[in-house]
Amino acid sequence: MKMAHKKIAPAWDTERRELRLGLVMVKEFRQPAKNQETILAAFQEENWPPRIDDPLPGGDNRDARERLHNTVNRLNRQPVRMIRFLLDGTGQGILWELRKFAKG
Repeated sequence: MKMAHKKIAPAWDTERRELRLGLVMVKEFRQPAKNQETILAAFQEENWPPRIDDPLPGGDNRDARERLHNTVNRLNRQPVRMIRFLLDGTGQGILWELRKFAKG
């Protein structure tokens, strides 16, 4: 009998401000990080699809693509590097994937 393979998805806890993968805390925010938290909340709200549209609000003078690029780079600074966030190549979307671990 084959067992169904369930996709492992991250979980963003807005109140605790923690990003987890299973029981592992991947990233914790002790200080406000509005743009990173906005992206994580959007992924969580949409149940972690492979891609989301850029959820960051406009309104400042910085280029939207640069702001998105910088935010994704900061999301990838994780003490436990299990999730990788990527730009979709259009400057308008964000992807996520599980990191590939080298076999020892």
